[in-house]
Amino acid sequence: DIYNAVMEAFLSQDIRPEKVVSVTSDGAPSMVGATSGFIQFFVKETKHEVIQFHCILHQAALCASESSKKFDNVLKDVTKMVNYIMAHALNFQQFQALVEEVQAQYNCLL
Repeated sequence: DIYNAVMEAFLSQDIRPEKVVSVTSDGAPSMVGATSGFIQFFVKETKHEVIQFHCILHQAALCASESSKKFDNVLKDVTKMVNYIMAHALNFQQFQALVEEVQAQYNCLL
């Protein structure tokens, strides 16, 4: 289990658990669970509270995975719009007129 593996690693590196003041984890229940997470066992062993951090890389990955799902939907909609505009000359001319009217910074479609 995680707790035993960490404690063995501490012992092999001459790290005294009672000197550890913080733990960084991925936020998984096996690490931060209220009753059986590593941090709960570790706090009992060290007999003092530890500062808990959630790894920023895991947070960034979670954020990216959630936003990529939404971005995918937006990209599909934009692709449909561009294809519609480019499909017929009249659509494209009307789009060009709109772009000029609103003085858009970008005035072409790829």
